[in-house]
Amino acid sequence: MKPSIKDRLLVKASFSLLILWICLCFLFYKTIIFLFPSHIHAWTQSDRLAIAYGFLENNFNFFKPQLYNLETLGGITRVDFPINEYVVALIMKITGSKSPVIFRIYTLTYSFIGLYFLFLLVYKYGKSIRKAFLVVIFVFTLPVFTYYQAGFLPTMTSLANIFIFYYFYIKSYEENEKQSYTLSIIFLTLAALTRTPFVIFLFAAFLHYILEEFLYKKRDVQKLVLFILAFGSVISYYLYNEYLGKKYGSAFLNSIMPSSSLKEALSFSDFLFQKWKYELATKYHYLAFASVLSYFIYQHLVRKSNTQKIKIDVLYYILISLIGTIIYFFLMQLQFEDHEYYFLDSLLIPLILLFVYFLCGITIDFKSKNLAWILLTFFSAASINDSKEIQKYKYTDHLWNRQEITRKNFINSDRLADSLHINKDAKILVLGSYSSNLPLMLMDRKGYTCISFTEKTIKQALQFPFDFLVVQNQFIFPDLFAAYPNITQSFTAIGSNDKITFFKRNKNIKPETSCIDFLGINSKKELTKTTFYDSTSWKWSNLIRRDQDIIINEGQEWGPTLNVNTKDPRIISKRNVFVHVKANGDYMHKAKLILTSEKGDSIIDFQESTFPIYANAQKNQHDYYFLMKIKPGTSNGEAESNKLFIHNVDKKLITVNQFDIIFY
Repeated sequence: MKPSIKDRLLVKASFSLLILWICLCFLFYKTIIFLFPSHIHAWTQSDRLAIAYGFLENNFNFFKPQLYNLETLGGITRVDFPINEYVVALIMKITGSKSPVIFRIYTLTYSFIGLYFLFLLVYKYGKSIRKAFLVVIFVFTLPVFTYYQAGFLPTMTSLANIFIFYYFYIKSYEENEKQSYTLSIIFLTLAALTRTPFVIFLFAAFLHYILEEFLYKKRDVQKLVLFILAFGSVISYYLYNEYLGKKYGSAFLNSIMPSSSLKEALSFSDFLFQKWKYELATKYHYLAFASVLSYFIYQHLVRKSNTQKIKIDVLYYILISLIGTIIYFFLMQLQFEDHEYYFLDSLLIPLILLFVYFLCGITIDFKSKNLAWILLTFFSAASINDSKEIQKYKYTDHLWNRQEITRKNFINSDRLADSLHINKDAKILVLGSYSSNLPLMLMDRKGYTCISFTEKTIKQALQFPFDFLVVQNQFIFPDLFAAYPNITQSFTAIGSNDKITFFKRNKNIKPETSCIDFLGINSKKELTKTTFYDSTSWKWSNLIRRDQDIIINEGQEWGPTLNVNTKDPRIISKRNVFVHVKANGDYMHKAKLILTSEKGDSIIDFQESTFPIYANAQKNQHDYYFLMKIKPGTSNGEAESNKLFIHNVDKKLITVNQFDIIFY
């Protein structure tokens, strides 16, 4: 029996969709698909990869999900149903590879399956191949969706399960299929298990069932049994998760974070929209949604056209889920400020489902079918371009993104640890980790992390039963030393790759240990030293002398500046700069020490460190220490000169008593 024309058309359309998806994936992910969790929310994403690695190491004990961070008992933690991480671990076991590309491709593929079910839904019930392509491109190019689609968060697989649920849910109403309803609840339950906020949509389906019982006065026992099983599964795993949390601890957030008042909540909502509106959707998405909604209202309320329309019962479900996500938004509002993917867990889902519902419910009688393809092509090109620009920004290195700085600094740190004969079972403490698992995973060692530099957190972290201490070189001074200067008395450097340094604990306190001894700089055979006093053999500028000091006057932005040619034989083989500044002045903590690598008039590399805060800094001299790295070249070419200078941001009077520099 030959397949029908409609079936052949669907096969061709599906194949075209696959080709389109592959092309879009190549366009968006060709440079990042092999990356370890990086850039925006690398912390959360690396935690998920750590769970997958944990299954590889605990003989695939599904009910004891494990991290590299040992701050929970044995690294075991409560976490949403980790089926994604478990499957990824199985694939890694089969392939013999722990490459992050496996996790990224898994999420990407799962996401495509969800998009394909949306495609089928619109193709089948919207009666249009153009509409089907439009909805896939609409969702794919939502910037927040695009960014996380090839990532590690369970949000994306749960979202795909919602799309699959939605297909079978509508099919069950349109074709009165009980089997489809069963499948829809199964996928909805899986979405809720793997990501807790998706319980909203399961609860919305149950409320929809109750509403139907009330409206139509007919009891469906089969549906009721389905919901009993669904909620039973969710509640059972929740109770087990509570047990895990009480016995082992939790590395994940599990509490609500609302605003303090209704007035604050409304004001904060506006702030959040202004902050995230173009990272959630491009202007073309807002235009497309408004256009489809307007035309839907026009056809069904104004013209009252007899057009294709999905049953109103489905709309009830979407509206119930929309109310549920609004409630969730206000309960977790403070988290939305720093976690735009929370919108993918909540508000964006009913809005996407509404878009699909409205799109399926309209008909446009074009005199020329080509016009529809022209409009689709315009929307596709425009939304792809805008979303690509957002992705470019998200994957750009920023000085404020210390998670990404940490990732780069810990690349190949496992090799350094091996070269220092640090056992795989040794426990490592990372001070200034800016992530709870990322640096430990890159070192391929378990241990503990201290996220930020404060005296309290450092003292607490030093109580952990660790064997070796690790700090990123660029954060030793001023961050670590300013917060806890006594660190030099208790630890000795044992090795460094100029990005991170390993330390071991001293058996005895050494109160006279200097900063350069702490770093092991004095053990270097070749050191090059200079100071602003030596302005004859070194090129210094902005030296306004007063007695033995250098003055940065009121209103003066640029302080003493050392300019060194990169070919200068005194520094040509040097890659690190240790700086000791003794100074005092108003708003000293606003000043910055800056190192630039320049080619002609162009800055091709830029590093900065803010002077730490000390009490009475405007009256008393204080010692400030910095450690920076000279980069021999960048993607923009080889540098011709390096400049090291003080940036007097607030242009207040500063007196510099000492400015010593060591190149090594």
